[in-house]
Amino acid sequence: MALLLGACTSAARGVGSHGGERYDLMITGGTVLDGTGAPGFRADVAIRGDRIVRVSREPLPAGSAARVVDASGKIVAPGFIDLHAHLDPLLRLPGAESLVRQGVTTALGGPDGGSPWPLGSYLDSAQT
Repeated sequence: MALLLGACTSAARGVGSHGGERYDLMITGGTVLDGTGAPGFRADVAIRGDRIVRVSREPLPAGSAARVVDASGKIVAPGFIDLHAHLDPLLRLPGAESLVRQGVTTALGGPDGGSPWPLGSYLDSAQT
């Protein structure tokens, strides 16, 4: 099972000190795949609000987060992009749970030319 995150940046890879910082969520001990094609590495990932604020190859203090998830033996990765999805009913499915459970956070719909038209009225109807 992959734990999903927004994109990890090389600038966030444990540079600098982390003494005294507080996080909302910390994912510990997982193997981070950052989407660049580089080999995975063991790291702790700290999140504040909706942002990844630190990816550290050194263990971060467990007491520095309101919630800690042990990801030992699991993959921690950015959300996946589905470039060929049949999304016709998707806007009517609460939270797109079936895609999110597979790690998909972005999808391209209509690559076959079968999308609803006009798109604006379809999107408006999905909001009601």
